[in-house]
Parts: sequence; structure tokens; C-alpha cells
Amino acid sequence: AEPQHILTLVRELLRMEPALSGTPRLLMHVDDAALVQEHLADDLHAAGWRIRTDLSIQRGGCRVHAASGALDATLETRWDRVTAAFRRDAQVPKDAAA
Repeated sequence: AEPQHILTLVRELLRMEPALSGTPRLLMHVDDAALVQEHLADDLHAAGWRIRTDLSIQRGGCRVHAASGALDATLETRWDRVTAAFRRDAQVPKDAAA
């Protein structure tokens, strides 16, 4: 719904994972790739990252692959993390929080 949110996500990934070695590849939907290229090309180039398109990734999400590891910031994975956090919170007894 808000294509610009991908820019915030990519900025956060760049800030969180500056130590990815090799030439990290940022995989994302082709429409997001065009937006990221337009607004963050200099930042990605400075970090040594390259953009690659992957139509299996929904808009608003991405993956980063590098020699030293990978990051999954796809929408599906991010929603799984949110719902898992809610399930954990729901399992904590109310008197345990006091």
C-alpha cells in the first residue's frame, strides 16, 4: 500500500548489517528495485551491495544474500515474527508480569 516503506526497510538493513562480506545481493520485487535504485543507489554502492530482482518476493519485502550470511526481510517472515511475538506474550501468565 505504501511503496516508500521499502526505502526505510533497506536503510535499516544497511545500518544493521554493515559487516556482510563479499558483495551482498539485495533481492526484491522489480517495482521495489526501481524505487530503491532511484533513492538509495549511492548508499548501496558505498556499502558494496547490488540490487537483484526476484518476482517470487512480494512488494515491500526483500532478502539479502552475502558470503557471510543471509537476511530475510520478506513480508511473510516479518509477519511470522510479529505473530510469534504475540503468541509468546499471550502465553505469559498475567501474575508473572507483576
